[in-house]
Amino acid sequence: MRLDDELVFCVSLKSRSNSKDWVQVSRYLENTVKSIKGSTDERFHILVVGHEKPDFLNHIESGVTFLQAPFAPPSTKDRGRPMDKARKRRFGGAWLRENIEKSVRLAFVDADDLVSTNLVKTAMDQPSERSLIIDSGYRFDLRNSDLELISNQFYRHCGSCLLPVFKAEELPDTWEDESKVFSHLGPHSKLTERFKVLGRPLEKIDYPAITYMTNHVESLEHSKKGMRDGLIENQFSDAEKKLIFQEQFSIDIKDFVVG
Repeated sequence: MRLDDELVFCVSLKSRSNSKDWVQVSRYLENTVKSIKGSTDERFHILVVGHEKPDFLNHIESGVTFLQAPFAPPSTKDRGRPMDKARKRRFGGAWLRENIEKSVRLAFVDADDLVSTNLVKTAMDQPSERSLIIDSGYRFDLRNSDLELISNQFYRHCGSCLLPVFKAEELPDTWEDESKVFSHLGPHSKLTERFKVLGRPLEKIDYPAITYMTNHVESLEHSKKGMRDGLIENQFSDAEKKLIFQEQFSIDIKDFVVG
């Protein structure tokens, strides 16, 4: 397998032991995968790194690779989930290093967010060395189905925003290797500044390319901040939401499990 000519979606999946409801975690990931699979362009591959493989992945014939993490999940008593997510990304990066010749274009996506059907084509039609950042996207409250459009600086709100290009030598050798550029990008809110320092200005994607899921108990955000009231200003009718999810993300809004 050689992935130089595909957009690789890198997804870190939390472990069953760190989940309150593993079935719900799996369903959120399934919606993420469905949205990617609905892309108008087939030049993509989905890389999921986790401790346990959700059953639905066994029924997908192509386009998805699952890697089982070789390290223990974080204790449910500590706050090790951000470190766990970083380790899984490095493990995925090390696998990619063995499966490309020169370089790869990645898309870091959380295991509950949705991807626009147009994102793959947008990314793959760019010059091969150009990294991208998503400047516009939706934010969806899973408790009450409120939806709002964030029309600029979406990357300051959502971690599913970066589509970087890495040369093979910039990828980690192992999941323990923190020496490469791959591991030194910093927080998503500071990515534009960081890439300027690296001499790689980011090209902005200015249409809503991601739907960011908020206010559910399985999210990393919830583990840090808990449920938040008044997080979203609802801007769309139910009919408009249904069309947005169907036409822009290839998802039926009824597929969501509210919790």
